[in-house]
Amino acid sequence: MTDRKADLQGLVSLIQQATNDAISAYEDSGTELPSLDVPSESPTNIIALRKALRVLEGACFQLCTTLAPPEATVFTRSIQCLDVGCLRVAVTAKIPDILAAHPEGLHVSEIAKKTNMEPGKLSKVLRSLALHHCFREVAADAYTNNRLSTTLLEANPFSALIEWVTTDVNRYVSSNIYDALVDPVYGPSYDANRTAWSYGTRHEIPEASIFEWLTQRTETGKLRQIIHNWPTDACVTILKNIAKVLKPESRILIHDYVLQPNFSGEEARGLAAASGVDVAPKPLLPNYGYGNSRAYMQDVNMLVLTNAGERTLDEFLAIGTAAGLRFVKLWDFAETALIEFAASP
Repeated sequence: MTDRKADLQGLVSLIQQATNDAISAYEDSGTELPSLDVPSESPTNIIALRKALRVLEGACFQLCTTLAPPEATVFTRSIQCLDVGCLRVAVTAKIPDILAAHPEGLHVSEIAKKTNMEPGKLSKVLRSLALHHCFREVAADAYTNNRLSTTLLEANPFSALIEWVTTDVNRYVSSNIYDALVDPVYGPSYDANRTAWSYGTRHEIPEASIFEWLTQRTETGKLRQIIHNWPTDACVTILKNIAKVLKPESRILIHDYVLQPNFSGEEARGLAAASGVDVAPKPLLPNYGYGNSRAYMQDVNMLVLTNAGERTLDEFLAIGTAAGLRFVKLWDFAETALIEFAASP
């Protein structure tokens, strides 16, 4: 058996094992196994499920990318912006809310009347979304909600996030990343006012300080998805202000993504293991590849929005040291992690 064939069959084995692990995570939590056709709950904060999905997503994507013609793969990625556009149509027009009253399905002509859209064009949008398992086509041009589309109901706060990302981030950021990178003012700057976002909107963040806000002693300070919003200098300022009011036994907990090495080889696996995070089984990339894609997409997202980003453990340690903090421990939560700091003696 050639090494290439062994790698492909290894990916198939990982997919099978990860699928079984994910099923077990549902069963062990007492949660009914999901179906794409109907809304259903998922176990929350189940690390075993996160770990299984990380392997499953990484292995499936790597297997398909390996076997598919590269031109087809790259072209598909180049038009994924259209999927974002279709998603915006659904959430902005509140199509999931319309379909909520029609569990048996509603014809696109009726949906078009309620959304003031041309039915033939709307049909193409809904057809594409249903292909990607957002909505279900129950008969020719008749649609109903499913597991994914119900997350876009207006009553779900998550839908507001998706509307903002598909509207403002897509409009002002995605098409301006290259232009901001090569702009002589914006390109070299890590100022939070000189991002692809501000390039697209030409909007200056108002002059103000939000850093002088801790004045009393604190036992524990938890910053969840805060540090990734800010460039390094601002992060040091934030942590220094917290450090000023720490008791000797106090802790600062930073809850964020922790980026792992993206290159193959034993050196990368050693670095990941030394940082205290799980290392992906071979032949996956040490960081699980596509199985950890949200972390790396969020890294770019924060870059273009605020000139910040996700960080490696070494980068977190450098920020903590500059703020006068002492690293205690990294807690790996599979998708995200918790970095524990204490006041330096």
